[in-house]
Amino acid sequence: MAQFDVHRSPNRARTSTPYLLVIQRERYDSTPYRVTVPLILSSEFRHLDRHLNPAFTIEDKQVVMDPLNIVTLPVKVLGAPIDNLAKHAMAIVRAIDELIAQGK
Repeated sequence: MAQFDVHRSPNRARTSTPYLLVIQRERYDSTPYRVTVPLILSSEFRHLDRHLNPAFTIEDKQVVMDPLNIVTLPVKVLGAPIDNLAKHAMAIVRAIDELIAQGK
């Protein structure tokens, strides 16, 4: 499992949140968990911030990254990756930085 891998969402909210993005770096692959960020359908997302919520296309679906809902899940529930967003690493890391940056 690589950083920025995209997995199908294993939960019931799959209709509005079809995918999860692994943001955890490979250094921590020995743990049984992965830190993920939901990728929500753009049509379902209401409060878009261009720095916090970068947009991507996965399987012809427009999705938005939602770092305010970061979740840690067991590796065994993620299944096989269906895509990788490493080419968007700068936007993804910027969104996480935006979330945790100091100040207002």
